[in-house]
Amino acid sequence: MPIIDVLLSVLLVSGSALCIYLIISLKRIDKSIDSIRGDIHNLVDETIPVMKNLNEITEHITTVSSTTERQVLELNDRIEEIKGKVINFSKGFSKGGSDNQVVSMIHSIRAIIKGISAFLQNLNK
Repeated sequence: MPIIDVLLSVLLVSGSALCIYLIISLKRIDKSIDSIRGDIHNLVDETIPVMKNLNEITEHITTVSSTTERQVLELNDRIEEIKGKVINFSKGFSKGGSDNQVVSMIHSIRAIIKGISAFLQNLNK
């Protein structure tokens, strides 16, 4: 029986050593988990202001975008309005004949100038 007692003693010592190692390992794991928990808490604390700033920037970009879109639409409306006026004005010149008052007036002024220049030439002779 002495061999059994020796083996039993070795087994009890080994079991005790394993229990002590397990306790030490669990404490290390607990410290690691606490460290990770603290890092995550710091990360969250630093991320919240960044997310708030990002939200404000997004709102500002949305405001600028909508304002720009509105102004571009107004500018397009004005360009279309001016384009319509230019087309109507150019149609007035392309009609020609008696329908076009501007062309008629230009012809009348040209005729008056020719008449005055002819009168002045005859007056100088």
